[in-house]
Amino acid sequence: MKRNSKFLILTLIAALALGITFIFSSCAYDYVYKGIKETYINEEGELIITYTDGTSNNLGVVVGEDGKDGLNGIDGAPGKDGKDGEDGKDGAPGKDGLNGLDGAPGKDGAPGKDGEVVVSGDGHSVGLAASKAARSSVCVIAGGGAGSGVIYKYSEEDDGYFIITNHHVVYDGTYNKINDNIRILLYGSEYSDFYIDAEYVGGTMNYDIAVLFVKNNDILKASSAVCAEVASSNNVSIGEAAIVVGNASGEGISVTSGVVSVDSENIEMTAADNETKITYRVMRTDASVNRGNSGGGLFNDKGQLIGIVNAKVISSDVEGIGYAIPSSLACNVADNIIDNCYKKSCTSVRRALLGITVSINTSVSVFDPETGKIRIEEEVYVVEATSTNLFGTGIKANDIIRAIELDGLERLAVTRQYHVIDYLLQARIGDTGTLYVERLNEKTNEYETVELEFEITESCVVNY
Repeated sequence: MKRNSKFLILTLIAALALGITFIFSSCAYDYVYKGIKETYINEEGELIITYTDGTSNNLGVVVGEDGKDGLNGIDGAPGKDGKDGEDGKDGAPGKDGLNGLDGAPGKDGAPGKDGEVVVSGDGHSVGLAASKAARSSVCVIAGGGAGSGVIYKYSEEDDGYFIITNHHVVYDGTYNKINDNIRILLYGSEYSDFYIDAEYVGGTMNYDIAVLFVKNNDILKASSAVCAEVASSNNVSIGEAAIVVGNASGEGISVTSGVVSVDSENIEMTAADNETKITYRVMRTDASVNRGNSGGGLFNDKGQLIGIVNAKVISSDVEGIGYAIPSSLACNVADNIIDNCYKKSCTSVRRALLGITVSINTSVSVFDPETGKIRIEEEVYVVEATSTNLFGTGIKANDIIRAIELDGLERLAVTRQYHVIDYLLQARIGDTGTLYVERLNEKTNEYETVELEFEITESCVVNY
């Protein structure tokens, strides 16, 4: 160790002397060449240099007691996690030890993990959600038009899948009928060689929902296709993630993302027959919606279905306004079509009516401190009842509707006007249920809860 220390000092000094010489030799001055003949350290630790002209130079004491080995440098701190995909920086090298060997350099900091773009405080990524959603997304080709669809349910009995799409995607406006030739393509197989024939089960122009059925086949069995996981749109709040997956521009499945701008609103549009004006209840999003996205899914950051895309605003004065039919409505309509139309002569929704007209007394925003989300709550009341209503004289004007329940289904708290209408799409002929209302007792001037039972009969069901 001592010999190595001296050798290091001599080598550095010799290199310095030679470096100066080389530099001067390139300059344009007259001088007598005097090179270094020998360098050594005497017993007193002095560095002696002798030159080729016979002269020498004592540079004084350059070596004292041997220094102790320096401590190893501290390893550099690991690089911090990269933001949005940037790698972490290497850790700084350890410092040299004092009066001895150089401390070992610090090890490189571990590279930071790639950052991941997230769309919500829950940390769910667009990539993972889109990958999940793409497995249940399909291209729908009807005649010469193209749209999108969502794999909704599997029929074990018939070994096939029900697919939700828009009614206007499969409707031929020129001949005012459903297209005879409907096919689908799965994500990753958007080529003509992989067409899968689809059967039209039924649909409704009034809700712009249609249901298709495809038999299981080798293409489906070899794919990663699955039924969509559905989340209740009744629980969606503004600002939550909104991911559109569909056949944009008819060029295959693609993804755009944004947020839910409005959780529920009504818009009036001309229906697929190019004549009828219909008011649709929709969810608004700023995720890009393009031609061909119609019938495809709107998903949350968990890859769960929250809506069926059906429209967008096209205007030079408007940006980022697309619409989707909320999942709770769309899926109730789809189930209604499957139950009433599959393998039957009916091709439309069969909607139950209670025989009452409702409106709202109040509408306020409510903040939930547990979830940190805000929602709208409305107080829904009865305006009037028809003579053929399902409650007879039991229902009264100004009754406040608090909940509705069909036997065998979960009770729904009514906090929005559309809740009753959407819920009743699940009613079938022969079902019984209960409407829970609050009514003002004029004697006590206090509200009392009244339970009103009803039964769904053929007379209260209409094709819609």
